[in-house]
Amino acid sequence: MEAGWVVTEVGRQPWIVYNLMKVEAAATGNTGVWITFIGVIVLYLALGVTTIVVLRSMSRRFRRAGGFVDIDTPYGPAPEPEPAKTVEPEPAKPRSLSREHRGRGRAAGRHRDLRRVRRRRLRRRILGPDRRREANHVWLIFIFVLTWTAFPAVFQSITLTMFVPLAIAAFGIVLRGASFAFRKTVVTVRVRRVFGGLFALSSVLVPFCFGAIAGGIASGRVPAGGKAGDPVGSWLNRTSLVTGGLAVVLAAYLAAVYLVRDARRAGDTDLAGYFRRRAVLSAVAAAVVAVIGFVVLSASAPHVFDRLISWALPPVVLSVLCGFGALVLLVRGAARGGRVLAVVAVACIIFSWGVAQWPYLLPESVTVSAAAAPTGTLITLLVAVGLAVLIVLPGFVLLYVLDQRRLLPEEGVEDAADRIVDTEAG
Repeated sequence: MEAGWVVTEVGRQPWIVYNLMKVEAAATGNTGVWITFIGVIVLYLALGVTTIVVLRSMSRRFRRAGGFVDIDTPYGPAPEPEPAKTVEPEPAKPRSLSREHRGRGRAAGRHRDLRRVRRRRLRRRILGPDRRREANHVWLIFIFVLTWTAFPAVFQSITLTMFVPLAIAAFGIVLRGASFAFRKTVVTVRVRRVFGGLFALSSVLVPFCFGAIAGGIASGRVPAGGKAGDPVGSWLNRTSLVTGGLAVVLAAYLAAVYLVRDARRAGDTDLAGYFRRRAVLSAVAAAVVAVIGFVVLSASAPHVFDRLISWALPPVVLSVLCGFGALVLLVRGAARGGRVLAVVAVACIIFSWGVAQWPYLLPESVTVSAAAAPTGTLITLLVAVGLAVLIVLPGFVLLYVLDQRRLLPEEGVEDAADRIVDTEAG
């Protein structure tokens, strides 16, 4: 298969679109592409080395554990396990006061470890299966394909100007999935903290970068005509920092709200309270950042701000009301209603941003109609999108329903460190 692909790509040279465009005419003129290329090489080299190291570590643990047990009938029923030996407990010895305090400290530490394990297991049940991560990536690629097909010149301007945050977001997506997978297979505390830190860092960087891109576009820092703007100032400015921070806080808010519901479905009221407190804090933080964003937009993106307080005011008000209602329901413990209102509140924020920016894709320079592809391309794209909705969307809905009802098998391996904590606890 790979050889056939190589033959196809080499055989059509020097054309990228046969008899229409050559490769040299289609190649980007952005010199920063070398930075992205080197970053990709370094990232995947690091992931390859890490994979080898982790697999060797798993192999050593497997051999120390005794490996597979040979039986006479390898394809027959497994032998009955030997009954566990009962050990008579030794009579309790009097303990000194200092030893008693140390014992209580160890018990408290074990309780905290068990709580962390429960949090990880809940997050792993929600985030862990590859089918969900792949679904998220499919939608992201789908959005990119729609953008460059329907609005090619604007897509060119955005990618040439924002290649740095786009590259960071892409690296973050790869690191997030890799860190999540690697962390489950190692038991050393130091190494687990490294992977956990990478997972947390990438979980913050990805929404921040996409939010910063939206802020840079809204504040007019992406030039029209397929040209490259400032690769640093376009996404590191007041507007981008505020919109990036708002994206991070909203992502944390929705995650906490969903985890409250899932913790209750799992019957863990302690974890439900833990995530409910974080959902409330995230909601308050989102409100504060949104107010700061209004102030910043009034100075850096007046077109967007003026329409936010006029044409986009109804969805803004609806977002505030739903956010307040979700906050009240979360405090009162109504997780299901709070989740619905939280989703509506965040969706209204995104919708109001689109209304405020309309009719511009690049505010006050390129409108939607001016940037649109030819009519034939748009019709073909609409037909393809319609077919995708009819074919793919029912599968996603079915997947979601089965997952919510816990009718799908778990994927992947059990967390190696969780087994150690379970053994110590039980």
